[in-house]
Amino acid sequence: MSRAFPSDGRDLLVVIFEPIVDILEAGDPGRLDAATEATCALALIRIGHHLQAQVAKFLSRWRPRHPPLDPEVERVVANFLGTRGNNHARITISVERKKRLKMAIENAVEDYSVVERGIK
Repeated sequence: MSRAFPSDGRDLLVVIFEPIVDILEAGDPGRLDAATEATCALALIRIGHHLQAQVAKFLSRWRPRHPPLDPEVERVVANFLGTRGNNHARITISVERKKRLKMAIENAVEDYSVVERGIK
């Protein structure tokens, strides 16, 4: 997955990646100001050059707490997705959407089965 680091080096990058994701996913928007969000997004993109799969997956579900993002941050994210991870990001997002759809269908079928059993 990474050309710049051996697997143990990637493990060290994941140790940095996970806390940044935790900050960006913080439940309380009052604790995450726009400047911190922008800084974390930029840091995530810098790490993303080595962890493209993880970053693409995260970006497929992440929504900024303080939209719109700073224009510079938007440019860097667009550049990352466009030049480094465009195809990979598209595939990852598609796979994630298909997984969600499959889960939704399975849940609907299960719910229907429960209702149908209750009617009989």
